[in-house]
Amino acid sequence: MAIIFGPVTSRRFGSSLGIDLSPEQKCCNFDCLYCELAPAKVRANIANPPSVAQVITELKKAISTHGATDVITLTANGEPTLYPYLKELITQINAIKSTQKVLILSNGSGAMDKGILESLKELDIVKFSLDSADPLTYRKIDRTLAKPDLSTLIANMSQFAREFKGELVMEVLV
Repeated sequence: MAIIFGPVTSRRFGSSLGIDLSPEQKCCNFDCLYCELAPAKVRANIANPPSVAQVITELKKAISTHGATDVITLTANGEPTLYPYLKELITQINAIKSTQKVLILSNGSGAMDKGILESLKELDIVKFSLDSADPLTYRKIDRTLAKPDLSTLIANMSQFAREFKGELVMEVLV
């Protein structure tokens, strides 16, 4: 079970050490038509998530081995905002990073949760996806566990964009 992977080169973000917050199996609240991961049952939470202590221990080893990369990327074998200890993890990564920026790659569903949005404000870069502003198309593409109110989702993302001091990347499916 590899929690840390890389460094890998990202065309958008440079050299990255990735943190897989769901290393045992795909855990995502979406089953997007275009996902590069194998199809899996849609889930509302990560089964058997690694502890914050495990993640930090592995991250320190990777930084010691590879040196500072451009970014430390929070991702998952699915959706990283489902990680139950996200706020604590972000706090601890910020305490040990040097020049790296901390990035999360999210499907955007966490924008429906004010607590998650508050946690994400502590990151340097947040990448949200928004595959459609039309509810029917959104459900067809993302095949979500819940049927989110897209107007609320978009309003929450917009509010986050106004308040967030870091870099916000919006990935829109075309």
